[in-house]
Amino acid sequence: MKLELDHVVHFLNRHPIEAVNLLKNYGYHAVMGGRHENWGTHNSLFYNGLSYVEFLAIEDQHKANQTDNPLVQQLTKDIRNGEGVGQICLRTNNISVLKQTIRKRGFNTSEIFEGSRRREDGSVIRWKMLFILEKNFMPFPFFIEWEQTDEERLNELKKLRMITEDQENRSIKSVSYTVHNAEKAAKKWSKLFDVPIHNFSNSDEITAGIQIGGLEIVFVQPALKESSLYKVLQQRGERPFFVKFEPTLRKQGIELFGTRYQ
Repeated sequence: MKLELDHVVHFLNRHPIEAVNLLKNYGYHAVMGGRHENWGTHNSLFYNGLSYVEFLAIEDQHKANQTDNPLVQQLTKDIRNGEGVGQICLRTNNISVLKQTIRKRGFNTSEIFEGSRRREDGSVIRWKMLFILEKNFMPFPFFIEWEQTDEERLNELKKLRMITEDQENRSIKSVSYTVHNAEKAAKKWSKLFDVPIHNFSNSDEITAGIQIGGLEIVFVQPALKESSLYKVLQQRGERPFFVKFEPTLRKQGIELFGTRYQ
């Protein structure tokens, strides 16, 4: 099952243009993405290579409440606990085969969703999505297959000036989740993706991780209830809290609407 990180989804309780403006203040290029007309949401995008951060917000509350899209359903619930990254999406070039593979490994999936977004210039892009339907407090990643090839997408992003030359050569290296039990979380994801687990820990936290393509997923279990990470876990639940780029954005990191980026 060949997979790569496509994007991380950062839930916002404000207009996505605010993320564009804040990143601009730090010297980075982000753009408005557009509207998901059937789901009642809109977004802005921060591209680094073909991977990106999607800043997703509700535009039409009624439509968002009515949709059967699991990602939007999660957004409407999670945003009550605060802003921050809530999901990651992995890219595949054969979502139908992926669906069969996941089911053979003992996991329930949704049917394949058709997705589309109307850009600011009026053009429409399309894709397919697949979700895992397990009763798990920490949602498993979801999956995407784009209508265009990777090469076509990258060429179009350059043409539309949605990605700069500097950011084209940067990628997302790792995403860290805060969890109640790092070993248990890693075992579940290891089974899903059929990959080994690596463990390491220190006095403040217990950590386990897995590798999916070029992306490292790190599960961090706070060892002390007095730690700031434990407070994040109590507020937002088992969700991503840290995204690391290579090369790094800034050594000291950047705090963006409930998530730390480095």
